[in-house]
Amino acid sequence: MDKKQPIRRQNYAALGQPVGPYCHATSFNGMLFISGLTAYDGSGVGKPVAQQIDAIFAQIRHIAEAEGVGLDRILKVTVYIKSTEHMATVREGLNKHYQGAFPASTLLEVSRFFSPEVDIEIEAVVAL
Repeated sequence: MDKKQPIRRQNYAALGQPVGPYCHATSFNGMLFISGLTAYDGSGVGKPVAQQIDAIFAQIRHIAEAEGVGLDRILKVTVYIKSTEHMATVREGLNKHYQGAFPASTLLEVSRFFSPEVDIEIEAVVAL
């Protein structure tokens, strides 16, 4: 492996500027690492979990397509939810967006997010 292969850090105008010291995605060696995304500042903020999932996947889709791939190239997701009482909704929402191309997955229940309007955050690793 070429140790001098570039690491590319990318923000996407359609997603707005990150509010902290991070970028939307980083790519290296054919892999795209997408930061945890929420529906905050988007169409799903403060909405039910299903709508938050749709808003998050719209962002993931935007990033993937900007990099020339589709959601079928997702290798791994990590899902953070505020309450496991949303499990059925989360499973249904994820299944809808994966369309049969199931990635490796980790799901964690967390006590809170940076905003009380956020119930779910998803990060992804995508093969380019």
